[in-house]
Amino acid sequence: MTRTQIQLPDELHRRAKRFAAEREISLAEITRRGIELFLGRFPESPPEPKHS
Repeated sequence: MTRTQIQLPDELHRRAKRFAAEREISLAEITRRGIELFLGRFPESPPEPKHS
């Protein structure tokens, strides 16, 4: 596993910490889950342009 640092606006950090505490999971875990959800909604790479 790789460690990384991110910067969050204060309000987003407060909301994320509250969300994690209510579910008894770590901030790191909701961050991982959020990134997985985000990446699951978008293709791995942009689609190739169609040529006529």
